[in-house]
Amino acid sequence: MWAMTRESAGWKANVDTRRYQGIDPPPELAEYTRRAMRHLGAYVLGLDFLQAKDGTSTL
Repeated sequence: MWAMTRESAGWKANVDTRRYQGIDPPPELAEYTRRAMRHLGAYVLGLDFLQAKDGTSTL
């Protein structure tokens, strides 16, 4: 499993990416992703988690 952070001018980081970096997935997000894979019966899965400028996020 891998993860990346992306930053853009707006909330659509995949459209106007200013900066990106590969990171180890935070444990909470990795577990959420594993649960989603099991629930969907998926072999490959990509999820986007959004974070506000102040660092807050919700699942």
